Amino acid sequence: MKTESKSGASDRQRGAADTESIVGAGPKINSRWKSHYRNLIKIRARLLSDSQDLLGDSLTVRPMNHLHPADDSIGESGRELAAQTLSSEQDELLEIEQALHRILDGTYGICQLTGKPIPADRLAALPWAAYTAEAQAELEKGRRRPAR
Repeated sequence: MKTESKSGASDRQRGAADTESIVGAGPKINSRWKSHYRNLIKIRARLLSDSQDLLGDSLTVRPMNHLHPADDSIGESGRELAAQTLSSEQDELLEIEQALHRILDGTYGICQLTGKPIPADRLAALPWAAYTAEAQAELEKGRRRPAR
């Protein structure tokens, strides 16, 4: 917001600091990837929140109910499922973090294996994709090794 003094000079012209100049404008992101960046940030926030809930569920020890052993096994199964889901979400969080770094370093949208562009529809469906669908299939078949 620009304000003018009695002399007519704006704060910017007089060298007054604004929020952007104090804390910085944030990371420089290619305008092509800004919506992907925002989407990845939202997904990351949701996963982090979910992870906290799952961590609590996986660590919760419920008293054993010796009158109903089936209840005990249901509780144990719930803890195991929460732990498995947490592990899966941690893997997804890592992929999201890597995608955010690729956006910042300018390699987002480029297959990490072939160097070819990743199609927009693949990035829309899987915003953390690091490979084209073809390269991903090759990796899953074990025919190629991911770039380091």
